Amino acid sequence: MKSAVLAFYDTHRMSVVVDMFWPDINPKSTAYKSKVRVIRRWKQQRPHIESMASKPRTAQQKRARQKGAANTLSDDAEMDILDWIIALRSHGVSVSSKMEELEALSIAGLYDVPKSAFAASPTWMATFLARYSLSLRAKTRHGQASAADSIEVAKDFTATVPRRIVDEGVTKIYNADRTAILFEYVPKHTVDERGARTVWVKCGGKSKERLTAMLLADNPGQKYDTWVVFKIRPSTVATTRDENTRLRHDFSRGMWQDMEALEKETYTAIFANGKG
Repeated sequence: MKSAVLAFYDTHRMSVVVDMFWPDINPKSTAYKSKVRVIRRWKQQRPHIESMASKPRTAQQKRARQKGAANTLSDDAEMDILDWIIALRSHGVSVSSKMEELEALSIAGLYDVPKSAFAASPTWMATFLARYSLSLRAKTRHGQASAADSIEVAKDFTATVPRRIVDEGVTKIYNADRTAILFEYVPKHTVDERGARTVWVKCGGKSKERLTAMLLADNPGQKYDTWVVFKIRPSTVATTRDENTRLRHDFSRGMWQDMEALEKETYTAIFANGKG
């Protein structure tokens, strides 16, 4: 079939080729775009395809694999997955194992592979990555404070606090702890070339989404109500911004309806500011 498609493609436009051999595919669908990529890939492999088609023993084969490399997905389906990974990584987007699994299942559906025959199991994913010289890598990090530096900072703080208590005549000490509550991460691991020394992951200035919880207690042991802070962009209109601060904890009118309901439900004060 591949050789017949290529022969027809020599004298016709791509849209006519797809309509001729796959009339049920909607030209606006994802399946159509996938089929176009497949035909173009066949064109690049034309010498091999024509060689296989000329031999009676291999003329009816749908794919050619080396011994020991059998798989449920076709070569074209695997190449679609590989193209997807390369496209994301070229822009620094992290590709986790779960993302790879979901994309593989999606592409398998486009190639009419039944769910009972292909589950994108961890074994399959490991084999797929090895076949294309990929592996699951941890992103590289820079600029972290060393453990020794952290210990020195802690020692200085421990010595400073008692001295300030005496100097200022403090009778009650409050401890406010800003605790980050994380609810969305950029994955710490991503698929990338095996052996690469630098694994680049792009994020918009941050690798996770979070809100800040303020925990307050004093030295006699009294604990106070927790309150949380969301980072939002304040209104550019001065009167609206002042009204939001005075009446709605810096939230907009629409957002405050949800936040007020959450406050009543959780018995937690909720605020917003431009810095989180």
